[in-house]
Amino acid sequence: MRYLIPTFPSDVHAVEVALVLEDRGHEAVLWHGSDFPTLHSASVDFQDGAMAWELTGLDLDGIRPPFDGVWYRRPTPPVL
Repeated sequence: MRYLIPTFPSDVHAVEVALVLEDRGHEAVLWHGSDFPTLHSASVDFQDGAMAWELTGLDLDGIRPPFDGVWYRRPTPPVL
């Protein structure tokens, strides 16, 4: 299973959860909301009645949904 974990760079708890998930054979993707939109970006594409979205940035290039679950832990607002 694939999990998206929106978090912030110094969140050691999110890193630990990601490591445990990976030890159990799952994929965990950490997404730092505080790095959006300066270091990370997101895009949505609508084509032929289908929607696709992509996260890009540090350690995220090539990461595309779908995700089986999201652990929405301590989200942070974007820094503008």
